[in-house]
Amino acid sequence: MRLATILATALLLLPGCDRAPAGDTVKKDLSARLAESFADAFEITEVSRRGTAKDISAPADQSRRIVYFDVAMNARKDIDLGSWDTPGAASLVSTLGAGPKGIVGVKSGGNKAGDEIRAHGSAVYQWDGKQWQSVVAASYTSPKAPVTDNQAARPPSEVLVAALQATLRSLPPGTLPGSNTVIQEELQRAVNNIRARLTHLQDGIAIAAGPEQGQYLSFVRALVTPDLEKRLRVTPLITAGSVENLRLLRSGEVLFALTQADIAALAFAGNGPFGKDGAASELRALGSLYIEPLHVIVLNGSPVRSIADLAGRRINVGPVGSGSRVTALHVLEAHGLGRDRVREIGELTLAPALAALRAGRTDAVIEVIGLPSDEIRNAFATLPLRLVPLDYAVIERLSQDTPAYIATLVPPGAYPRLETSTSTIGVSAILATTADLTAAEAASATRFVYTATDLVARGSAQGAQVNWRKARTGLSIPMHEGAERALAELRAR
Repeated sequence: MRLATILATALLLLPGCDRAPAGDTVKKDLSARLAESFADAFEITEVSRRGTAKDISAPADQSRRIVYFDVAMNARKDIDLGSWDTPGAASLVSTLGAGPKGIVGVKSGGNKAGDEIRAHGSAVYQWDGKQWQSVVAASYTSPKAPVTDNQAARPPSEVLVAALQATLRSLPPGTLPGSNTVIQEELQRAVNNIRARLTHLQDGIAIAAGPEQGQYLSFVRALVTPDLEKRLRVTPLITAGSVENLRLLRSGEVLFALTQADIAALAFAGNGPFGKDGAASELRALGSLYIEPLHVIVLNGSPVRSIADLAGRRINVGPVGSGSRVTALHVLEAHGLGRDRVREIGELTLAPALAALRAGRTDAVIEVIGLPSDEIRNAFATLPLRLVPLDYAVIERLSQDTPAYIATLVPPGAYPRLETSTSTIGVSAILATTADLTAAEAASATRFVYTATDLVARGSAQGAQVNWRKARTGLSIPMHEGAERALAELRAR
């Protein structure tokens, strides 16, 4: 009995870092974080812990735990979480550390006082020697698919893939970067052609979306409901982004494409990256979906405080084929920073670019993307980062000269540790098609998009902003007559 008592006492005296934060601690900290971004807009009614895990990303000298929880809260007043210029679903996702499909109850057009919102969230806590301290909202990481070993005879398609892999492995060391780019482009083109043709054979439609893990892809996937899949097969295509999407649309390989409004304007006029393609006067919009702010990201200790401070530095602006790259270069030029005034223009996609920023291989990352970007949110949660504001005069000039550019703010709370708003420009993400689409088809697609529900719950935080009342905001190409008809019907309801 004496030994049992000693063991029990020893367990009670173990450092608190061997236990986990209590439920009331989590509720108190959640309430404080919500108040920072939304004042008194929400009241937490219930918090249930769903487990903890060691934070493997923590520094070696720190003891951290990730706490997973379910939370229910009521709106104290009417609030529109789909607003384009105030803390909305993006700030809520980041504040709660919600994962994909983690928030239920956000309503298009706004929530009323008394509405309940539920979420699966997470938070990181650090042991300071006496108690658990809230560090930052965590975020989920999508699990990787398991690797399987199939010993059965491989079908011809797998044999062809194996042959392709063997061909790539046989390339001599030191293959020129230009050759690697050609290989990547041809492989992606082959994948998209196969998927688009298979979808067409099954009487479905292919939508040019964007990079894997990107917001365009998440949006299209959220848009496709199980009920729709029974009636129509919709396949989102993984692409480099807006520039490639518009070329796929123009070639007839897809019927619909997501694109930045400013890139659509360049394609329509045959300017910028489309200078050799000629004007795509057949382009039409079904409407604007949500706003995509331009992010300029640096380490918190960086001396860069303004865009002018980027002179002579290494800047990553995204891969060729992405609309973000085109916009970033244009904004740099508008600040007087042409290619000759910067040390290096990088072509990495967002996740590798943020890794390069962490490792000191680049000085800034510029990205046009909807709020909140999962990759940027994860980076803010694990790194001391800042957003650099654009020059006010440049914002004003760009928004006046180009209808596609919208003066906007990245609101506080949109990312972990982001305490103040950041002035920037944004562009509308639009769903584009061509004049070849019939009026009836365009009207049907428009009605479907702007009456879709639960987009946030199905994995797209940007889905909260989709509202037919904003369908014309920032449009840079003509709207399809069928979309005009559908929007008129929605206004008349």
